[in-house]
Amino acid sequence: MGYKRIRKIRSIPTNGAGMDIKDYRRLFSTEEDAINYYLKIRYKGVITCPHCENTVNIYRYKNLQKQFHCYKCKSPFSPLHDTIFWRSHVEIRDWFFVIMSFLNDIRGVSAKNIQRDLGVSYPTAFRMLHKIREAMSNEEMKKTFQGIVEVDETYVGGKPRKYNNKEGKPIFNNKRGRGTNKVPIVGVRNRDTGEVYTQVMLPNKEGRKLSSHQLLDVINKKTVEKATVITDEFKAYSILTTKGFVHLTVNHSKGQYSAGDGTHTNGIENFWGVFKRGWIGTYSHMSIKYLQRYSNEFCFRYNFRLHKCMFDVLLGRTVIENPELIKSSLIEAA
Repeated sequence: MGYKRIRKIRSIPTNGAGMDIKDYRRLFSTEEDAINYYLKIRYKGVITCPHCENTVNIYRYKNLQKQFHCYKCKSPFSPLHDTIFWRSHVEIRDWFFVIMSFLNDIRGVSAKNIQRDLGVSYPTAFRMLHKIREAMSNEEMKKTFQGIVEVDETYVGGKPRKYNNKEGKPIFNNKRGRGTNKVPIVGVRNRDTGEVYTQVMLPNKEGRKLSSHQLLDVINKKTVEKATVITDEFKAYSILTTKGFVHLTVNHSKGQYSAGDGTHTNGIENFWGVFKRGWIGTYSHMSIKYLQRYSNEFCFRYNFRLHKCMFDVLLGRTVIENPELIKSSLIEAA
């Protein structure tokens, strides 16, 4: 099989998250253009052999755009290895189209829409979207927040249903808020950067989901020591003061949503509003099995909503350097 020398990958300007269908057609008119663009993102223009880390005398197979050959170690390799595109029969151009659609809609895109747009099967569209969600969460677990953080929780599940008991009095099944049977998600927002981190709280061995120590573990993992934490009046947060945090509260039960001195949780509650618009308006149902991936998706889109090149940022995360970080779609509460 013949080889051809790799031509220099030109710099392709993009407008990032604002990419529309015209930009997509102009930038990725062929599959080779899409592959070359990804090579520029992953290798910064310098193709590197994963076997011997050689950067010279590397050639591409003439008839296989996704296959390269290193003359130093005499080994073939694919630049898509260890990425979400690995072993996928879908063209890179189609992957880029899905990513563009995924980023441009703040409420997300359903697998049925991707199935209709690409003409693929539903399992293929479903798998593609979840692979993209894995890339979105690839680096989020490494960061820690400093300064002032807002912490709050929300609950995911069906709407409360009204029933009548034997006496004819109305009762509600699966009520809203604390004490419900729904799945809680804890959110931590860094007020300085505006970034949000979420964690699905599954029941521990005792069946508890939002105990003081469980909430403390989440906050310890995402914040530095002695950070200022703002929460509502939920009693489980009272442990923060004894653990060295500066703990400020607002009393929602009494109608207080801001103390007037910057003490509020409106930032993280704003994120919950965006999250639930996607849940109700696009996905309708999020299974517990994949709930962490869905919440990671909304975190990524929210955290990079003002970034000029969100498309490039997400492509850079498609290399799964540490699969253990996303091996499980759920994070069990301690």
